[in-house]
Amino acid sequence: MSKTTRILLVEKSAEFRTSLAGLLAKQLGMQVVGQAKTTKQAISLTVELKPDLVLLDINLSGTGLSDICTSLRAENQKLKIIVMTEEESEDEVFAALASGSDGYCRKVLQKKLIVAGIQTVVTGDFWLDPSIAKKVIKTVDQKVSRYQAAGNRNSNPSDGDDEDLSSREIEVLDLVATGLSNVQIAEKLEISAETVKTHIRHIMRKLVVKDRTQAAVKALRQGLI
Repeated sequence: MSKTTRILLVEKSAEFRTSLAGLLAKQLGMQVVGQAKTTKQAISLTVELKPDLVLLDINLSGTGLSDICTSLRAENQKLKIIVMTEEESEDEVFAALASGSDGYCRKVLQKKLIVAGIQTVVTGDFWLDPSIAKKVIKTVDQKVSRYQAAGNRNSNPSDGDDEDLSSREIEVLDLVATGLSNVQIAEKLEISAETVKTHIRHIMRKLVVKDRTQAAVKALRQGLI
């Protein structure tokens, strides 16, 4: 990482917050500029400290996740947000995806995976840690099976006006939904990273969404992948 990533750590558990802050302090190119334990503190410190990235406890009370992300980005739409959780329920995973966050990590796994998530997100890619990616893949597989059985894999029950995705675009979108970076998708499909970016641009245009996270959520909801 060429520049220092300024991180705001938002976590209600003082013990976990202290432990994670200590780990991040040892990482080259990362600086914890502030810590918060409530939504109100998080929003205030985001305005005051202008971090590049917020590590956000999903269990903060009082405000929905999407509303928190919107409030945190009120003055900086480029702010990166990684949601942290102790659980990995399907509802929570897709709530995080739909919130506009840039990543989703489990706190109970090795904390170095959170470091990997930060490194991925600051480059512009979305991050799902491996255990959560498996849950997303399982959900994708179930949806694919249902739609194939119905002979309607590319149907769009809620918005029939979207332009159809090509088979390659669906492949790319499948991999986006599992949390792979553009480089990892390129390696898996044996194409260039630039080609992956082109496919993702086409996917976002066809699905009428603003980013890759929204594309994955919309595709999953409509059974496109």
